[in-house]
Amino acid sequence: MRALLATSLLAISSLLFSATALAARPPSDPQVRVHGGLSLVQGPLPLGVSLGVDSRVGRNLALDAGIFASMPGELDTTDLRATTRDHVRVRHGLYTMPGLRIPHPQPRGFRWDVYVRAGPGVVWTEDIWDRAPDNTSGQMDPAGFAGVDGVVVKNSLGLRLGVRTVFTSIYDAQLQSDQFFWAPQYNAELVYQFGVKGTVN
Repeated sequence: MRALLATSLLAISSLLFSATALAARPPSDPQVRVHGGLSLVQGPLPLGVSLGVDSRVGRNLALDAGIFASMPGELDTTDLRATTRDHVRVRHGLYTMPGLRIPHPQPRGFRWDVYVRAGPGVVWTEDIWDRAPDNTSGQMDPAGFAGVDGVVVKNSLGLRLGVRTVFTSIYDAQLQSDQFFWAPQYNAELVYQFGVKGTVN
């Protein structure tokens, strides 16, 4: 049921955002940025990978959709389970995040942008304490994402840095109830851009 709800939210938000942005699009060329690189959730380890497509659908609007996955690893757990965050970690996720671009003039030699984003998604979490010997105990839940990312592009290649927070509700087996859960995520990615060729303010 949660997976169906999350999928529905992703589809509806993408359709509504795209329709609104396309109707209000100024007369400018499209711009698409494919980005991929390293992802870090609840650091310092383990690292993961991320991949996404950021499509500019208006002068100051863009839609970023992507996925991320963390490598297997442990949390620094303790014997005291004060909160759910002490023993649960985010393993994988997918998201759709509309973004608002902070307007600014562009230099001639390169292009840079900063976006503030928020949107729905789905995350897969892992309970370290309840992990079976030969299997991973986990669950999938709808989630919300909010964060900021910045990109610098010269010609068609660039670098993208981002920070966001994952918000979700996780069922805690020991407490036998849903618990609010949040986790920070940091991304460092390479960017390939195609679309806009001229200067865009």
